[in-house]
Amino acid sequence: MKESLQSCKNLLHCKRDELRRLWIEGVEMKTVYASLDAVEQVKEVAEQIPALITSRNYLTATELVISSLAILDTELSDVDALQQVSYSSFFISFVFSFSLSKGLCFSCFLKPFSSFFSLF
Repeated sequence: MKESLQSCKNLLHCKRDELRRLWIEGVEMKTVYASLDAVEQVKEVAEQIPALITSRNYLTATELVISSLAILDTELSDVDALQQVSYSSFFISFVFSFSLSKGLCFSCFLKPFSSFFSLF
């Protein structure tokens, strides 16, 4: 009877170790999946920005750039392979802010005064 209980105890101990290993693998897979999902979101943003800028949908483009940079700075900051993506996203945000300021300058200053100066 004692031997049977001891063998059951050993089997349960083995099962516990296997369950712990499987639980750790599950946590690792969830982390990898979350990272891959974040990479996919950043990739989609990079593809959407030029179309949004050409259609002059600046608010949506700004929100996407800010969310993309936030993802790169928080969730994906430890991934060294994404440094080039981070630099390109920063460049896209710089180009976007330049085109936005150029459009605002035209809308606020040049367009209203062009009708005024055409009178002279």
